[in-house]
Amino acid sequence: MLTFSRLPSIHRLLCAGVIVGPLAFITSWAVSGAITEGYSPIRDHISDLAAIDAPTRPLMNVGFAVFTLGVAAAAWPLRRLIGTPASIGLGINAALSAGVALAPLGVSPEGDRLHQAVAAAGYLALAALGPLAAPALARDHPTLAKASVGVGLVSLACLVASLASEEQSGFWQRAGITATDAWLIAIGILALTTADAARDAQPPR
Repeated sequence: MLTFSRLPSIHRLLCAGVIVGPLAFITSWAVSGAITEGYSPIRDHISDLAAIDAPTRPLMNVGFAVFTLGVAAAAWPLRRLIGTPASIGLGINAALSAGVALAPLGVSPEGDRLHQAVAAAGYLALAALGPLAAPALARDHPTLAKASVGVGLVSLACLVASLASEEQSGFWQRAGITATDAWLIAIGILALTTADAARDAQPPR
């Protein structure tokens, strides 16, 4: 069986999707919120920026698309680093992220309920990634494995806080998503640097 460091170059390149995707998504909602008059990132949800009548919907759709494609592309090659359960979780999260974009707020009351259900499922799938990856990471990266469980707990705590505090709901939503997105970026960086370090350590043939 191939070790992670001996993956084909194209597979290691695909792992960069968990760096590019989250960065694109964070940038899209940060910029969209900044240019939307009256929008409060503390109070208002990210989904409001992608609502059917929101002027920032095209930019948010780009963020969703890059996130979806990047995470989906990285899911399979990353399984050797984060394990199969977390790899499947990545694929599920990518699919749900696409579903959030395809079911925007503002179409109908039923559509809004569908959006909320898909968004909640996507958030939970995102929060579960760290704990799911912890057993596989523990073999070679025990500190990161413990931190991964912590990221999952922080993300869940932020979800509870967003539901409990209407005036700060947007802040807590962003805090939870950003914590897990930062974890994804760290995993992507680890994937690329681990592969490069192993390659550089090999004696010349």
